[in-house]
Amino acid sequence: MNSIIASSIYSAIPKRFQIKRSMTLLYSLKIHGSSLRTFYSRSIVGSSFQQPQVLLIRDDLDNVFGAFVTEAFHPSNHFYGDGECFLWKVDANQSSTYIFKWSEKNYFCIYSNDDHISLGSGDGHSGLYLDSDLCNGSSAPCDTYNNEVLSSEKEFKIIDVELWGYTDMIERETTRRKTINRESCFYNFR
Repeated sequence: MNSIIASSIYSAIPKRFQIKRSMTLLYSLKIHGSSLRTFYSRSIVGSSFQQPQVLLIRDDLDNVFGAFVTEAFHPSNHFYGDGECFLWKVDANQSSTYIFKWSEKNYFCIYSNDDHISLGSGDGHSGLYLDSDLCNGSSAPCDTYNNEVLSSEKEFKIIDVELWGYTDMIERETTRRKTINRESCFYNFR
């Protein structure tokens, strides 16, 4: 995540979350491996302060896009999330970020289970879809976010996935202390 993407997303998030100015890396495909189970565990641990999270994806054509969510990703048998969630993408020059906010047409914000993560839905398409090993994905226009295709192709290969949590300095220090006190890899934040 670079400063252009971070500031564009920060300006689009709801004001009640803008008091949280720091970002903490919760999950990285390169560091933590391609496991949806690990992704969920790290997202849940990272949400201990009810912090919003930013999903960032880079595909094999060097497109950068993702989502802002207001709660942790977790396996579920129904949609969750709220109208404050949104999808986003960066233009080809990586100079502008486009935000696709909730359209109010449906409440299909987030669906995630042991097989995939899906953000947005409508007419049988997901705004953003990631498979179980976080290696392949797809994007299509959907009713939930009235979004464009987020990548330059509808189907794409994933090169990197990161999940960032917004925190303030007190939360960041508490997270750091948890890291020192726990041996599990699920608690080792950068």
